[in-house]
Amino acid sequence: MIPHDHLDHLDDEALSAVLDGEGTAGEAAHADACDRCADRLSTLRAAANAIGQPVVVDPTQREAAVRAALEAPMVIGLEARRWLRGSRLALAGVAAAVVATVIAVPLATRDSTPTTSAARAPERAFDAQADLRTAAPKASAGARLPTTTAAAMARPPDLGEVSGADLRARLAGVARSGGGPAAPCEERARATRPPGAERTLSATATWNGEPAVVIVLRSGGAEHADVMTTSTCEIVESVDL
Repeated sequence: MIPHDHLDHLDDEALSAVLDGEGTAGEAAHADACDRCADRLSTLRAAANAIGQPVVVDPTQREAAVRAALEAPMVIGLEARRWLRGSRLALAGVAAAVVATVIAVPLATRDSTPTTSAARAPERAFDAQADLRTAAPKASAGARLPTTTAAAMARPPDLGEVSGADLRARLAGVARSGGGPAAPCEERARATRPPGAERTLSATATWNGEPAVVIVLRSGGAEHADVMTTSTCEIVESVDL
């Protein structure tokens, strides 16, 4: 052995690598030559052997410990109850995200071919928008784009801040443009109107500075407008036009 005072010693990570047979030749030679590193290596080997041994527990003692734990009253403090309540809410959120993913992935890939992945969906949407932009200038002056194409290209009008405003007067000068896919919060507005009501307008707005949507539905020849916040779809103003 070489006196350890004349060597740079190996740390526990390097000695563990030597113990596992993964150290370098130089590290193995050092551990064999250095008294201090050899002693440390022996300690690590003994610990590894002890950890690898099976734990023998007296069945009688085990049953007594389990019985005592089951019979002991459980006292949970306020902080622990708050932690448990927060954990349940977090687990519920994770479960909801997993369910949403399980539902969304098959829907996104159901109509795709074997060589088309769901990851190309944003690319296909971008290509569709580009096709619409390039198709519009090619239409002749007297030609009309199909209704679905015009609806896809048109953006809903913005009414600005409608809190405290005369909503009837604000909507009187807005051209009606129904059809197309359902607008945000439209289902909530339809829940208050007769079945089969026709949407004649969907517009964006703000209500007390919060993003909102205005849905106008026609039923029986009369129009009705609902203003809803986009975050909760809560109806904050409702007026017959």
